[in-house]
Amino acid sequence: MTCCLLSHDGIQRQCLEEKDLARTARSLSEELADTTAAALSARTDPVIDAHWDDRDMAFLQRVARSLVEAAPETCGLLTATRNGDVLFVVVAGEDANTDLGVVGPRVAAAPSFRARQARSLAVTKLSKC
Repeated sequence: MTCCLLSHDGIQRQCLEEKDLARTARSLSEELADTTAAALSARTDPVIDAHWDDRDMAFLQRVARSLVEAAPETCGLLTATRNGDVLFVVVAGEDANTDLGVVGPRVAAAPSFRARQARSLAVTKLSKC
């Protein structure tokens, strides 16, 4: 029989390593979101749309914020799936002529979103900070 006992110091060290890995993962996700937003802002489409698998709402919101900072005239729909849920953000920059109070609920009510059982809604008019 083999038994592995960790000392208090060993447990503390392991916890610190896990926290460091979580910080690194968060930092990389933020960097990916900013880079993605820069690429999306270069598009000439009147409405931007993009989808990612296995991303969370924090990622979508970071992309949205960075996107409207780079292109305040932009409006669009950003979607992701995570653990079977469909997440989305309807985004409009400061200079976009879009009423998100009307657009967001209509997107949420669209049959394609209801069919996927969309559970998250973030409708925010983002302005350049």
